[in-house]
Amino acid sequence: MTLHFYVVQADHGDCFFIKIDGTQDTFTILIDGGPQSTYKRIKRTLETLQVNRLNLVVITHVDADHIDGVKKLFDNLKALNLTIDNVWLNAFEAKLLVKPGTLGLNELRKPRSLKHRLMSILPFMKSTPSFSIETGISLCDKIDAAILNKGFEPVDIAKKKWRMVHVPWSMPDGSIKRWDIDPWQLHVIGPTVGNLEGFLKDWQELDKTPEFANRSSIMIFLENPGEKKRLLLPGDGYAWDIEQGLNLANLVKKPITINNPLPVTLLKVPHHGSTANIIDRGRYSEFFQKFPADTVIISAKWLQNQKNPDFETLTHIADATSARYTSDKRTTRIFATNSTPSLKQIVTEKTPEACHYKLDIMTKGKDFEEIKV
Repeated sequence: MTLHFYVVQADHGDCFFIKIDGTQDTFTILIDGGPQSTYKRIKRTLETLQVNRLNLVVITHVDADHIDGVKKLFDNLKALNLTIDNVWLNAFEAKLLVKPGTLGLNELRKPRSLKHRLMSILPFMKSTPSFSIETGISLCDKIDAAILNKGFEPVDIAKKKWRMVHVPWSMPDGSIKRWDIDPWQLHVIGPTVGNLEGFLKDWQELDKTPEFANRSSIMIFLENPGEKKRLLLPGDGYAWDIEQGLNLANLVKKPITINNPLPVTLLKVPHHGSTANIIDRGRYSEFFQKFPADTVIISAKWLQNQKNPDFETLTHIADATSARYTSDKRTTRIFATNSTPSLKQIVTEKTPEACHYKLDIMTKGKDFEEIKV
């Protein structure tokens, strides 16, 4: 089966489309939908590729630059004549919010009113607009209407203690973590239970900046063992959670190190290249050398309050591409959705010729671009 990987232009957000062509069937996956403005590009992408069915939609987490375009997609399902089979989303319905500190079923019997919930949300949304709780609640309702009533059941997490999360996660006993799309295997390597618990607390404590929205990201490891092709798609997850997730899913036999790396065909850089997700006081500065990649994808955008990718992240990528070439004489393609000052700086200070990488910027005006896998 041939896997096609498409990057959809999502401005400062993420949006990816995967199409796996088989001899008889085609399996399609949409991962994130960018901000609301991305919807029109998703629409044109599906029309161009003649797609009228999505087998799986993954919203990695509830930040607006990942979820809002999908919300718009659900608003227009009938007009698009689009069928969606499965949706994975970490979010809660307003009527089933629980108090912090427990995942117990007894706490699910103490709902708070929708009116009270929205009153709590509105002032918080003004100060932290990227944490799109309101959209998460709305999209849960739309998923229920469009998907659940057709027979799809949400996956119950932690043995039915995490009722309103519509996604599996990688469990230590190896269950609820893999979806076979022969010959590809889709592994869910995150979020962990601890990160979901932190996300639940953030969901309720709206008077502070959320810490776990990114760490609740649905992180996917898509592998074709026979061809030794691997796609690492961690949403806005953190480097240390990626390694932990791979270990929990039993996908690595030994700890991942520079001397024991896990080569990947495609690596989507977490959180648009923010050092906060990749480098923790220098402890994870070797992340890109641990996961040497044929292609590195960066959802890049230079905004007033979000200047990504960070130059420091790019220096670590360039160092990793140089080390990879020294080791096996293979160059790396870096593909960015938009040009930024940091990308212009890196090609000057760590040139493609010296560090053995090729930098490609998505063609301006294009809705999507296919990346060879």
